[in-house]
Amino acid sequence: PAASSYLPLAGSDDPFRIEIGEKGWTLPFFEDFEDSSLFDLGWVNVWHGFGGYPWQITDYQVYEGEYAVVHYRGIEDSDPMDDWMVSPALDFSAESSVQVNWRELGVSISDLEAGLYVSTGSRDPGDGDFVLAAPLVPGSSGEWERASVVNLTPWAGEPVVYLAWRYQGQNSGDWYLDDVHVRTLGCD
Repeated sequence: PAASSYLPLAGSDDPFRIEIGEKGWTLPFFEDFEDSSLFDLGWVNVWHGFGGYPWQITDYQVYEGEYAVVHYRGIEDSDPMDDWMVSPALDFSAESSVQVNWRELGVSISDLEAGLYVSTGSRDPGDGDFVLAAPLVPGSSGEWERASVVNLTPWAGEPVVYLAWRYQGQNSGDWYLDDVHVRTLGCD
């Protein structure tokens, strides 16, 4: 008996491939980092340059709960760090206005270039789809503070949006984040 095959059309010489699009979390979105791994929470850590101190979960300094996320300062004589912490895909398609805010704690912050970036394309910052939504200036008081609201309305209506916190520096201080809220833009 003969066997019939319908896909792939050219048999093994033409591998079958299906593109699967990412489905974003609908809003409101809240992340309190209550897990031992960013990966398990759906976040991605990407680093360019010195890769020894990427974003990580910590129980050392927290705003609420048992865990927060931190980027440690690194070593004084090391190469500069350029590290990105990228959110899971978020779905802004049902929104006409969007905001994000969070809690943060800065310790010995100096010469840190920080920013919040947005991509509606690739999740990998190396692909060049991320654009700066807002430069960030983490406080250095050593106390937890509420970060200023960042208006994400230019990306309202998009079905897949990635947010990324970027840490650029060498020995630029410890930056802790907790309780990230993404929701409809409201009164502050």
